[in-house]
Amino acid sequence: MGKARYFYIDVLRITAIVFILYNHSLLFDSIYFMNPGAEELFLTLAALLSKCGPPIFFMISGALLLGRNETFKQVFTHRILRFIVVIIAVSIIMSVYSGAAISDYPYLLFVKVNWYFYAYLAFLLMLPVLRVIAQKTPDRDMRIAFIIIMAFYSFGALIPVFDLYSPITQYLGLFTSSWPSNCWCIIFPLMGYYLANNKVRIRPFAIGSAVCAVIAILLTFYVRSHSMPIQTEEEVIQRLVILPACLVFALAKNYASCSSKVGLAVAEEIAGTCFGIFILERSFCLSEFTKHYIADNLPSSALVPASLVQIAAEFILFAMVVYLLRRIPAIRKYL
Repeated sequence: MGKARYFYIDVLRITAIVFILYNHSLLFDSIYFMNPGAEELFLTLAALLSKCGPPIFFMISGALLLGRNETFKQVFTHRILRFIVVIIAVSIIMSVYSGAAISDYPYLLFVKVNWYFYAYLAFLLMLPVLRVIAQKTPDRDMRIAFIIIMAFYSFGALIPVFDLYSPITQYLGLFTSSWPSNCWCIIFPLMGYYLANNKVRIRPFAIGSAVCAVIAILLTFYVRSHSMPIQTEEEVIQRLVILPACLVFALAKNYASCSSKVGLAVAEEIAGTCFGIFILERSFCLSEFTKHYIADNLPSSALVPASLVQIAAEFILFAMVVYLLRRIPAIRKYL
């Protein structure tokens, strides 16, 4: 993997963590309470884009890991065990920070750690099998599989709105699932590997993303006008992320470049903090505290600038903390 390719991966990492910080901000939550209008329309599109954060991280992992050849022993000792250590560390931080009783720790460890940690552990456990699928499946068959996935996901947004749940969504785990993010750890790594190793055309993903955006606007407006549960809107947006996530990945792969050695080094260092930023943000739930402060103490007219400052401040603060922690060799290999 050359320097240019590393650079676009770094750009994607930084983009993904910013999306996630936005997703956990009050600005994202406000879409559920906005009055109809241009602002609601913009925030709905921003919400759809921000949901691409975790899928992009899975795509990056697929691009970097599915082309390698490692024994399961190597995967287990070098990747799975390390990630289990991370999960245990996060659960301990959450336990201490929340003041939970020792008897509550097993519940925190196995239930309350953010879903992404469990999903990524599942990806690592499936890594040897996913590598065979990625490396041995002909490109034509992979494209057909992706078309099926995109169709099920995009039009599957109708399922929660019109109560179209069917057994078919329960048995197509490779293509879809009853809750959309349940199979992100399978489909997005494969897509990331495919896009990273093949020539990518922007136009099909751009058109598909535009269609998804229109569907998202129509369905979310319908959900709000009929006072449906917030979870319904969340599921709609999650089911429509697949093409926008691919578009972001393709744009970075085709256009992100840097000829400056300083620029490359800075991007590498910032990107290297992104996983640590996610760990700290989810462990200490600073976003939740900040959201409540903004909602309780600032007028609604200050919502947008205050939320943008919140996102920038969290990114800078956590990046600095993680950068310092990564100076410690024993910690660097886990962050």
